[in-house]
Amino acid sequence: KTDSEVSSLSVLGGGDDVYCTADTLYVYGYDYDRDSQLQSTVIYSFSIDGTDLKHKATGSVPGSTVNQYSFDEYKGYLRVATTRYDYRNNVDISSVYILNSELEKVGEVFDLADDEQVKAVRFMGDTGYVVTFRNTDPLFILDLSDPANPTVTGELKIPGYSAYIHPIGNDYLVGIGY
Repeated sequence: KTDSEVSSLSVLGGGDDVYCTADTLYVYGYDYDRDSQLQSTVIYSFSIDGTDLKHKATGSVPGSTVNQYSFDEYKGYLRVATTRYDYRNNVDISSVYILNSELEKVGEVFDLADDEQVKAVRFMGDTGYVVTFRNTDPLFILDLSDPANPTVTGELKIPGYSAYIHPIGNDYLVGIGY
């Protein structure tokens, strides 16, 4: 039993999933604009202070995520990996976006692989690992140390694709997939 009051907060909107850190709750969902034919991931952030919950910001990034590993907060920045289908050109565009605490885009790696979808993501400190797929499994290594200027620093292509990647120690990743 506690004598503390628990706060409640209502926000009109929708969410499909959550990502949470020690002090921030992110609720995200997907939106589709029929006029522009663009899909996006809408993100709401809430600060958590004990039992107090407050809305901090609302933002969005183009495309949709593959799972909870598509999100990561590090040093005050939210990193999000998405795939957006471009209906005009009939191609998939896979990107990583870096957002500040106001959920405003400060950096991005746009169109990682030609017409491929994000299948697996893992963020580890200043490094991001993204697997995309169409016919092969490119594993992209991203340097995210400068949030305003993220870059691709490596790439490995193998048959099939990994749907899940997991770090083994500091030097290895294991990929599980098809």
